[in-house]
Amino acid sequence: MRRVERNENPLAHLVEKSAEWTFRMAVFGLFALTAVQALLLVPQARAVLVPVERLEGVPVQGMPPVQQAQISLSLEGANAWPGAYVTVDGKPVEAFGQAQVWLAVREGDTVQVDATKAHGSRKILIDHESPTLLTPVAGLEWDVDGGKKSPAVQVHFIAINP
Repeated sequence: MRRVERNENPLAHLVEKSAEWTFRMAVFGLFALTAVQALLLVPQARAVLVPVERLEGVPVQGMPPVQQAQISLSLEGANAWPGAYVTVDGKPVEAFGQAQVWLAVREGDTVQVDATKAHGSRKILIDHESPTLLTPVAGLEWDVDGGKKSPAVQVHFIAINP
């Protein structure tokens, strides 16, 4: 029979036992982590385990609709302005081929007149009939010189809670 030496210090015995249990828990944790990761590779199991997966593609309820309005930009005293165009969020959307340009704008859009390739100066009048459109203000006038861009205007609506 083999004789096992025992340390009579109770604290040493407690440290040895806790080290054994810590090692067992670490091995179990690694096994559990590997098992869960393997389950997440299966789409059906993923839908059960991850609540966000069940919400994928479901529209959010109670969100207000995106506000949209029509604004007009009119050239004062001219029929057209070759080389000038209107940009929304930096993308050209409409050229001044006639005296008036209509735009559909949404919350957060940035409206600007780009006349960098145009000649002469023009006065541009902004108008709209939307009661909820806060900016640009109806009646705003821009003096735009050829070879330059107008100041940029952010589109904002009045928040109306139902």
